[in-house]
Amino acid sequence: MSEDLQLVLWACGIGVVVGLPLGLFIRRRFKQASKRYGSWCNSLPWWAYGSFGLVFTAMMIANLNRTPFVVFFASFAALEFAVMGLQIAKRPNRAVAQGH
Repeated sequence: MSEDLQLVLWACGIGVVVGLPLGLFIRRRFKQASKRYGSWCNSLPWWAYGSFGLVFTAMMIANLNRTPFVVFFASFAALEFAVMGLQIAKRPNRAVAQGH
């Protein structure tokens, strides 16, 4: 197993071990804060997700010689661009909303 793959697996493993229980604790203990955060995320404009996707794409390009990191950053970039597409799709059509 390559050293880069080990680093990515360690980072993902630690992220899951720490992030999942912490996220579930916050969601169950602080329900109002969790709802406010969720509504804030839903209110972000589409270009915010696009810019996050560009950042992950830039990180992917910076690590082209390290395959595990390329896959890791490419997956996050794909997720961000998918969410950007969903945000664009759920926007109201301005022409219909204005009665044209």
